Amino acid sequence: MGVEFMSAILNKPRLLEPQEISEAKEMLNQIKQDKCDLHYIIGSNSNNKTQIPESLYSLIVEILKAYAQGNPVQVIPFHADLTTYEAASILGVSRPYLIKLLEQKKIPHFKVGSHRRIKYKDLIEYKEAFEKLRHKDLMQIAEQEYELYGLD
Repeated sequence: MGVEFMSAILNKPRLLEPQEISEAKEMLNQIKQDKCDLHYIIGSNSNNKTQIPESLYSLIVEILKAYAQGNPVQVIPFHADLTTYEAASILGVSRPYLIKLLEQKKIPHFKVGSHRRIKYKDLIEYKEAFEKLRHKDLMQIAEQEYELYGLD
């Protein structure tokens, strides 16, 4: 994967044009009509046909579904190194709050010169652990409320 491509996929997704949404819907309709188990990409100039694996086909379909709903998509390689800005954006927190988490060693990171970098894998592991803990806490609160007030 080239550096140019990597920086492009890590940038914030842009809003979709109405024509892009319409095209995605049309492509999804065509895919739904296709009952074939084999999937190909065909070169527009060369007409070369290359079979793609089911996992890649499924990813393309999920991207088309998001586009058809007007939702931009951002693809991030699992082993990507993220800036603090990118990581904060993925977590939905401010950059200063993310830096506090890094300094508290809650998320592993490393430095490139004076700049902090976070592995996408580590960020997702933190996010999943945090969400699991949050869910557990919410269930505990719900149980306490049930014990105090019962059901109406």
